[in-house]
Amino acid sequence: MNASDTIDFQLRWGWSKLARLYSSMAEHNGISLSVGYALLSIEKEGTPSTKLGPRMGMESTSLSRTLKGMEAQGFIERRSDSKDKRRVRIFLTDEGLMARRQIKELVIEL
Repeated sequence: MNASDTIDFQLRWGWSKLARLYSSMAEHNGISLSVGYALLSIEKEGTPSTKLGPRMGMESTSLSRTLKGMEAQGFIERRSDSKDKRRVRIFLTDEGLMARRQIKELVIEL
């Protein structure tokens, strides 16, 4: 049996191909794959930045860089948690919500 005949190989190959497709579509729309995933991962009531990294499978330094870029693009804003001022929640702005809708439409098209 060849390595390419295993289910593990087929799953990795399929996932890799899908990731390249999503990445290409995201870049075509002026964002990175990580920004697109963040847009889909941030909840309406805000998401604590400490939960966003694990949810997206990103290290804190990579997440911080992504969030700074999203903030510069006007997609997100950071707010102190109303219940715990030490925590920061990430919220989508109107621009971010519009970008999120576009990302969802692209994903549905596939």
